[in-house]
Amino acid sequence: FVTGYEGTGIGSLYPSNTDIFRYAKEQGGIGAYVHPYGGDADPLESTLGTAKGFPVDVALGSVSYHELWSQSAGDAVLTVWYHTLNNGFRVPVTGGEDSISSLHRVELVGVSRGYFLLGDQPLTWENWMKTMLAGKGFVTNGPLLEFTANDAAMGEEVALPAGGGRVTFKGTLQSIVGLERFELVSGGTVVHTIPLTGDKRAATFELPLDIKASGWYSLRAIGAPRTFPVENTRPMAVTNPIFVTVGAQPIRSAASADYFVRWIDKLTAMADKDPGWRSDQEKAHVLGQFKEARDIYVTRGKEATAGGGR
Repeated sequence: FVTGYEGTGIGSLYPSNTDIFRYAKEQGGIGAYVHPYGGDADPLESTLGTAKGFPVDVALGSVSYHELWSQSAGDAVLTVWYHTLNNGFRVPVTGGEDSISSLHRVELVGVSRGYFLLGDQPLTWENWMKTMLAGKGFVTNGPLLEFTANDAAMGEEVALPAGGGRVTFKGTLQSIVGLERFELVSGGTVVHTIPLTGDKRAATFELPLDIKASGWYSLRAIGAPRTFPVENTRPMAVTNPIFVTVGAQPIRSAASADYFVRWIDKLTAMADKDPGWRSDQEKAHVLGQFKEARDIYVTRGKEATAGGGR
């Protein structure tokens, strides 16, 4: 989608996004896909959105973070990210911003943003980037969230013994507008709904859970579409996860592994018939990266089945 320019001498799918991400990392840079998925529909059921290669680059370790949303605070972005986490990949998220050329037709600058806890570190670009990559914060277009599990904060881990144990989750919501839902999510499923009362702009909760399997936990707060003055499709805030590990058990999901196997199969078919390849060698290079990533998801699916995962 972004590596070549149609109608020019570089109108090819080579070099791949993976190649470019890797070049950036070699120079100390970071990289991610921008405004990856819009709306609420599952991208796998259509044309894979804008970030078609995202699952490939997750498996190959070439992306550094994930822009959860910029233009559309919908369900599609959550669907894909949740499958990523279910496969054991700890990809942190932040908000994103597109090029703003006309304030009369697009949303305000800074609508989709990430807040990250620097603690006692000074506010510098290096410290902010390090903290963002550690997932120590949340993404929002308005609502503000706090989230802990035992002594762990967003982006951190609670380590339990092999038999599991009790984890107490705590959260706080403050919002400039009324919301519809405030939820604790694990594995892509809502495990607890926090009641919103009064003007539905604030809430707190404390929830002890007995946990016997490794997993991730994230808070989300969601409002109705086009709620003034939030300049986005709907008010939404999502925390980076807190990970809970039970013994040496990894986080795995057979269903989520299969989801990305099917995704890469569809991506491979789309790329294979693209007319812009300049040589068989370039095509084999890119499709080989797709296969390498697919094999990783196949392996993780087997690990989920062997380990009794989701």
